[in-house]
Amino acid sequence: MVNEKERAFHDQFMTNSQIEIWANKLGYNIELFETGSKPFIPLRHSVALDGGTEFEDLGSLGQGVCILTKNTNPLK
Repeated sequence: MVNEKERAFHDQFMTNSQIEIWANKLGYNIELFETGSKPFIPLRHSVALDGGTEFEDLGSLGQGVCILTKNTNPLK
């Protein structure tokens, strides 16, 4: 995909346990796991989606989010 001249997309569905395994093997720490249904993004003002869903103080992407940081002291 890196060498493709045309724009390419790749969707990869993974479970939390798969992400944990990958992160561990690659030397990353999991800083945050959020599900798609739980609002966790701070909003400055309320947001109304086309489907009728409204968010007041916190919003969500409708998809899970994982934030990783590089482990500066990995186990060897």
